[in-house]
Amino acid sequence: MEQTGMTLRIETKWANHIPSAARDSESEATLGELRIGVGATTLTEAADTRTKALRQGGNLPASAFAEWLVGNWWRLRWEPMTQRNARDQRLGWYLAHETGSIGDGWLWPNILVASDGTRVALRPAPSANSASEPLRYIGGATVVIPAPAWEQGVDDFVERVLDRLASSGHADTDLATTWAELHEERKDEDLAVYRRFEACLGFDVDVAPPETVESLLEASKALGSAAMTEVAADEPMPAAEFRGIAQRSGFASNAENGASELADADYGFHSAPWRAGVNAARQLRQREGLADGPVGDRQLADLCALEGRAFSSARRSGSMAFALREGAVGRMVLRSRWRTGRRFEAARLLADRMVVHKQEALRPATSAHTYRQRMQRAFAAEFLCPVESLVECLPDFSDE
Repeated sequence: MEQTGMTLRIETKWANHIPSAARDSESEATLGELRIGVGATTLTEAADTRTKALRQGGNLPASAFAEWLVGNWWRLRWEPMTQRNARDQRLGWYLAHETGSIGDGWLWPNILVASDGTRVALRPAPSANSASEPLRYIGGATVVIPAPAWEQGVDDFVERVLDRLASSGHADTDLATTWAELHEERKDEDLAVYRRFEACLGFDVDVAPPETVESLLEASKALGSAAMTEVAADEPMPAAEFRGIAQRSGFASNAENGASELADADYGFHSAPWRAGVNAARQLRQREGLADGPVGDRQLADLCALEGRAFSSARRSGSMAFALREGAVGRMVLRSRWRTGRRFEAARLLADRMVVHKQEALRPATSAHTYRQRMQRAFAAEFLCPVESLVECLPDFSDE
């Protein structure tokens, strides 16, 4: 069950006494009960395997956790889950997004940190029940916070760890160096965009092929930075390839002749993407007088300002559907070979125009789990098959 909060708390109850000899160790200097929570929810709650007493966290070195957060900052902040980084394909994604991967002989909680570009979800999982371990993390519900709140929580925690290290005689550390470098990267607008593309591609800092990132940067100048961030998370392509596909496989689509934008659409971290999509679909249905009835091909094509034959065509385009507008008339590319799939893709692109008020040339519909793509899918599902009308067709709510 998803819960939504606004404040990320990463706290350490420092060990009361640090032997003088231990001050040579950064881990010993920052040892304490590490607690992670959002609002009133604690994500690191654990049971003592001997006494069965509940604790708010485990005894861990805060410096190691801070180093993991800083080292993976760009990927944690921007890299979404995609089909290409599913568990059986990309173990590296989990190493950069699961706290249990920190290792170094410590018993870390299993918290998956996943961003959709707009919000950050923290998903705790229970640890294995082992009599040899002093603690067993209980896990709990997934919590979701706005990305700025995640950034602020991490910033506050790292600064406290650095203060602790400095007061213990460890002012000149690798953590301090990488933290200063990260600060400069975040302040430099051009470098921040470069790092964001690296992360969306699934690479650590300075590991992505430079030519791939440069291609995305060049395309973003012509097609839009926000759009190319969506593309980078799924199937990166240069601008010339989008144009070529649009000319070969696209259908004429003049957005100015289609449905106008939903001026009061709720889009952003204040609303879950599925809710934003469903609400927008209901608003459009109400505005168009559709009630809960079916949307025919001609009606959907008119709303999209698209040729009606686009849904019956078997013309395929490649890896993603998209709308491209450069000049007076744009083109819409549909990927699926099936009529129902093509209608769904067209509805997703309609959602992007209705809700995402960005004046960019490209509007992509990808397979990535970003906020924008999840909103599109929710809109298309509700617009083409409203849940209320579906419920009326169901005999009951049993598992069958």
